[in-house]
Amino acid sequence: MSIPSDIFAGLTPVVGDWPDLGANTLPLSERRAGNEIQQSLHALSSYSNDFGAAVRLFDESFNDYARATITNTTNDGLARMHIAARDGAVTIWNFAKTVEGIGRRVFKECPTLARYVDRTQLRSANKLLRQSFPDFAPIRHSVTHAEELREKAAEHQIDGIVGEVFPTLQAHPLGTVQTKILVRNSLQGCRFQNTFEGQLRAYEVSSDSLVGLNKIKEAAYAAFAHCPFKHQP
Repeated sequence: MSIPSDIFAGLTPVVGDWPDLGANTLPLSERRAGNEIQQSLHALSSYSNDFGAAVRLFDESFNDYARATITNTTNDGLARMHIAARDGAVTIWNFAKTVEGIGRRVFKECPTLARYVDRTQLRSANKLLRQSFPDFAPIRHSVTHAEELREKAAEHQIDGIVGEVFPTLQAHPLGTVQTKILVRNSLQGCRFQNTFEGQLRAYEVSSDSLVGLNKIKEAAYAAFAHCPFKHQP
């Protein structure tokens, strides 16, 4: 079967929101690193889009789960909510490591590019990352090393009040009990939480978190706003 020659007619090319660094015109010794930094900036946009998809899956699955609860029918909505929450935790970690790596690489391996980079703006992006997602590393580790942590449960418990860790139990007699608590992939509304290394770690699978990622991304992009599209030899 032949493919029509006009099959792609009318399609608009995708134009990214990431800055063009002119990486292919950097000095040869810096070109590889420059292209990889360019790819990292592109990756920030991809990760924020991926997280947005996870939030949509979470919200849609919650609606399905709520309907199934009301109608007393079988549904895998809760399982899909957990899948979205776990994937979101890993995506935020990947996003965060990319933000951290961009600055290190540009100043170490791309002196030509580094002359145009706003260091203050890049530090602001990293500061905003830590403020918005302080638990991005431990919450990811608690997801990706779940079985290992289960084998060492005592090392990851917290000494807490049941009702403070699980707000839905505040009115229950257990709510005021203080005890050793191990939390594994708990959802309290859109708050996803785990205990890790003796502390309760959490993040929100929400549109607010997506807004936070996009603000960090925009701050990182702003640091490269004055980079030329082409570097003269």
